[in-house]
Amino acid sequence: MAERTGVYPCYENQFQIETAKTGETSTMSNIADMESFSVSFDNGIEEWTPFDSEGWTRRLATAKAVTITVTGKRNIGD
Repeated sequence: MAERTGVYPCYENQFQIETAKTGETSTMSNIADMESFSVSFDNGIEEWTPFDSEGWTRRLATAKAVTITVTGKRNIGD
């Protein structure tokens, strides 16, 4: 395969999952008949402005979440 630079075609993206059982060697497989997938990240930030900070706001990261959504057709055997 030739070396590529720049933008990659979207049809070449592959989302894989690990299919090995516990204790076995890692095995990655494509999801059969997958139509779409999306990944979203959510960061929980607490924000407050105490009197002694002279107007400066303080922020603290309190949570992080990743959501992966996959849609597709049922494929017997996968």
